Amino acid sequence: MALMTPNTPQPFRVALDQILFATLNRDPKSPIAVTSEGIAFSIQDFFQHANLLKEKLMQNPSHTQKWAVYSDGCINSLISIFAVLWSGREPVLLPNICDETLEEIAELVDGFITDVFDLNTIQPVIYCDHLKSCNEKKFSADTFIISSTATIYLYTSGSTGRPEMISKSFASLEIEVYALTETFSGLLQNAPVLSTVSHQHIYGLLTRMLWPLANCRLILDGLLHFPHEVSSQLKKFPTACLISSPAFLKRAGHLVDYPQGRNTKTIIFSSGGPLSASTSLKIKTSGANSVIEIFGSTETGGIAYREQKSLEIEASWTSLPRVQVRAVNDILEIWSPHLDTDGWWKTQDRVSITDDGFTLLGRADRLVKVEEKRVHLDDIENYLISSPFLVDAYILIIGNEKPQICAVIVPSDDGWDIISQQGRREFCKTLQGYLSKRFEKVTFPRKWKFVQQVPANTQGKRQLSTIISMFSDEISIPPLPQIAKPIISESSENVSLPFFVPNTLSLLEGHFPQHPIVAGVVQIYWADSYARKYYDISSTACKLNQIKFKKLLKSAAHYQLNLSRVKAGKSIKFEICDPENIYASGQLSYD
Repeated sequence: MALMTPNTPQPFRVALDQILFATLNRDPKSPIAVTSEGIAFSIQDFFQHANLLKEKLMQNPSHTQKWAVYSDGCINSLISIFAVLWSGREPVLLPNICDETLEEIAELVDGFITDVFDLNTIQPVIYCDHLKSCNEKKFSADTFIISSTATIYLYTSGSTGRPEMISKSFASLEIEVYALTETFSGLLQNAPVLSTVSHQHIYGLLTRMLWPLANCRLILDGLLHFPHEVSSQLKKFPTACLISSPAFLKRAGHLVDYPQGRNTKTIIFSSGGPLSASTSLKIKTSGANSVIEIFGSTETGGIAYREQKSLEIEASWTSLPRVQVRAVNDILEIWSPHLDTDGWWKTQDRVSITDDGFTLLGRADRLVKVEEKRVHLDDIENYLISSPFLVDAYILIIGNEKPQICAVIVPSDDGWDIISQQGRREFCKTLQGYLSKRFEKVTFPRKWKFVQQVPANTQGKRQLSTIISMFSDEISIPPLPQIAKPIISESSENVSLPFFVPNTLSLLEGHFPQHPIVAGVVQIYWADSYARKYYDISSTACKLNQIKFKKLLKSAAHYQLNLSRVKAGKSIKFEICDPENIYASGQLSYD
C-alpha cells in the first residue's frame, strides 16, 4: 500500500454537521440519546437546545474564542460542544471541576458552559440544562456549519503527571470517526452505546459520543460505575456496545450479566492500557461476544486495535485504516491522518513488528538502571501478572539517591489464599521465587503494597502520584486483626472488640524474631482508632493518661479490646485483656 503523505487529499472523513442536518430533515423525532430513566432525546431536541445555547453564546463578547465545557451527561455535553462550534468558537473540555482546574482555566476562556451549579470561579456561566423554547423552529443548514479549521481542546489523562491541555482539529476527529466506522460498523450494526468511561477525554469523546452520533446509534446519557448498573442496562438493550477501560474490566468485567440468546450481542471496547489475554477471555467466557482494545493517546488519536483470542499467543495490534507504523531502534513511529502535524510522530512505546501488525514491548521511558543492572519495569510487571498469584501489578522506581524497585500488586484468589495461610512475607518470597526464573535478584521489588485495585482514573490510566504516595515514610498501621463481632452495650457507652493476633501479622516483624510481640504504640493506636470510630470523635487523642503495659501481647492468642466513655464525655478508657489477664490499659483524652 502506497504511503499517504501529509499533502495527500483526505476524503476519508465524516462531516458530522451534514450528517446531523440530514438526520433532522429525514426524521426529526429520531432519538439520538436516552436517559437512564428511559426518556428519549431526539435530533430535533438536540438542534433546538443547541441553537438556543448558540444564540446565548453570540450575545457574549469573545476575546479568546474559547469556552470551557463540563457536564457528566452526554446530552448536555453534545449540546454544549456543537453550540460552541456552530458559534465559531472553540470548546475546551474540562477533565474535572476541581477548584484548581477552574482557577487555572479561568484566564484562558471567555466563559463556562455547564449543568453544575454554584461554581463561581469562571464567569460568565451559561447553564445548558435550563434552555427552553416556546415553539419548534425551522433550521437552515447554512447556520449549522462547522468550520474546516474548527479546533477543540482536550486534556491528557495525567497518568504520569499533571494533565495537559492540547488542541485537536475537529477535522482530525471526524477522520478518526470514519476509520472507526469503516473498521467496526459490520460488527456493531445499530447497537446502542453504554459507557463506564467519561466523555471528557478523547477516547470517550470519540467512541461514546461522536462515533455513535455519526452512525445514528442510540447513546445512553449517564455513566455506569458498577457491574450491576451495566447488567441492568443490558437487560434493556440486549444488543449493545459497551465503552469501557482496563480498570473496570479487570475489576468487574466478568461480574456483568451479559444477555444470552440468539438475538443478543455485547461488544466491548477498551482503551487506556493493555488488557491481559486472561482478562479478555474471562469476560468472553462470562458472555460478552468481543473485547476489542484500542491503542492510542490524546496526542496521536487511535493508532491500532486488537482482540485477544488465546492464552498462548499474544494477539498483534492491527493499524487503523490509513495509519502507517514503523519501528526505529525498536521505538514505534507513526504517520496518521489523526495527527495535526506533518511527518512521522515518535512515540515512547517499544514495539516488535510482526507479519500482521506489531506487539507492544513496553514504554521506552520505563527502562531503568538499578545497581548497574538495566531492567525494563514493564517486563517485571508483565511477568508478575502472568503468574497465577496476581491479577494486576504496577512496578515503579522510588528514590533518587538510592533508587528502589517497588511493586503495587493485586493478588488473585489463589494469592489471597496463600496470604491468609502463610502471611504476606511468605507470599512475597513466593513472588520472588517466580521472578528468579527470569530476573536477577538485584532487580526484585524491595517494597510491596497489597491492594484490591491499582489506583487509576476514570479513563483507566494509572495514577502515578497516588501510587508514589503509597510508599511515603508515614507510619501505616493496619486495624485489629481477625476481629470478631463487636459487643456494644445498650447505652452505647461500652464497646468490646474480640480479636486474634496471628503469627503472620506484619506488625510483628522485628518485635522480636524468636518471641514476637505487639508493640505498645500499636496497642495505643488501636485503642484510639476504635474509640474515634465507635464514639464519633473527629480528632485524635491529645493526651494519654495512666498508660500501663502490664504483660506482653504475644502472637497466636485471643484478646479483647474494651472501651468505655468517662462520664465527662471527653475521655475514653481502654484495656486489652483476656479472661485471666489485663495486658494494657489507660485513658485517652480528646479536645
